[in-house]
Amino acid sequence: MLPIKTIQDTLLTTVHMNLTEFCEHYQGSVNTIRKHAIAIFKAIKNGTIINENTYGLFVTDVLKLKMNAGLPVKIENLKFDHHHEEIAEVPTVANIHTIKGLEAEAVLAIAKTEAELLLRLEKNHTIRDTKRTNETTDYPRLGYVAFSRAERLHCIACLEKVAPTTLTLLTDLGVIKFGQRAESSELPKLSG
Repeated sequence: MLPIKTIQDTLLTTVHMNLTEFCEHYQGSVNTIRKHAIAIFKAIKNGTIINENTYGLFVTDVLKLKMNAGLPVKIENLKFDHHHEEIAEVPTVANIHTIKGLEAEAVLAIAKTEAELLLRLEKNHTIRDTKRTNETTDYPRLGYVAFSRAERLHCIACLEKVAPTTLTLLTDLGVIKFGQRAESSELPKLSG
């Protein structure tokens, strides 16, 4: 859904409105802007939109919207490749929301804070459920998504220094400290 959301945000910037203003002005709904974003996505994919000028023509002539600003990004930034071909030695950088359903040979999952890391590692479902507030702060679920993407190697990092108790927890969960080696049969499997 990321490409459509990105195109939707770009379109709202182009018409110089937020979502509520767009829906009121064009007497539509969230589905209206999504339909327009999908139409733009398809037009980019089939070559109807190839640059900023053809984007502007598509918005005004096909979608019948009034542009109040130019395209805020280059059209190349709105082209999305869904082939997922592996290119040797080229990493893919993504956030947790965009990797759902995808796998990679190696994954580096970074927590911003130690508290976020601890929520991602929480195994007690009762405690996990008390922390589920919404899509963007559901760290236990997001942790599972992040931790289940690696096929062979999963690295965990935290932007904050972690306490010795957190390091012990990681060791108890079977996480191997940098520099140690383990056979693949020794690596633990995480469950949801």
